[in-house]
Amino acid sequence: NYLNNSTIRLLKQKFNSYLMYNAIGKFGIEYKKVTNTIHPTKFTNEYGKPLSEIVSSEIGNNYVNEVVASNYFLEELYFDSELERKNIVKEIESVEVFTKIPKGSIKIPISGGSSYSPDFAYVINYKNKQKKLYFIVETKNATKEEVRKSERARIKHAEQFFNDMNSDDNIQVRFETQFSRNDIRDMISKIYNNG
Repeated sequence: NYLNNSTIRLLKQKFNSYLMYNAIGKFGIEYKKVTNTIHPTKFTNEYGKPLSEIVSSEIGNNYVNEVVASNYFLEELYFDSELERKNIVKEIESVEVFTKIPKGSIKIPISGGSSYSPDFAYVINYKNKQKKLYFIVETKNATKEEVRKSERARIKHAEQFFNDMNSDDNIQVRFETQFSRNDIRDMISKIYNNG
């Protein structure tokens, strides 16, 4: 009587949560590169050619008829939080191009069987112009202390994922979380000047 669909679902959910919260510290999770096809993506067709349109709900649930930054990859302003909207309209000189990452296009595996996708991708030219950095940002329209435990665990997985990616000398990727008190321009300026 006690082992029904509802209790089995709850047990599975609790087990997956345990894995997600403890995988990095206790179990030593790591990510390895695998070969796979790149295209199609949310931005390209199967031949790698850019799509003329993408589904707006993939990049945000809210829309404002406002001018986006000149180096923003998309033409219209779709966003999920006010912090994202502010990022999209900010002009930042050292940024070559940036975009809101469509939902599910970067799938970072999370212990327990789910996946996680960050919010923004920036291509930054360093001050010396010798190299570029791929800067991935997760925006949280809250203070660091207000972020839920499950969100903090997902962020830890993303940090591990991108750190493991940097083992390849040809790619330099940096992942950071932007909280409500952080300005994206300041975050990028710090990288630009210290690069």
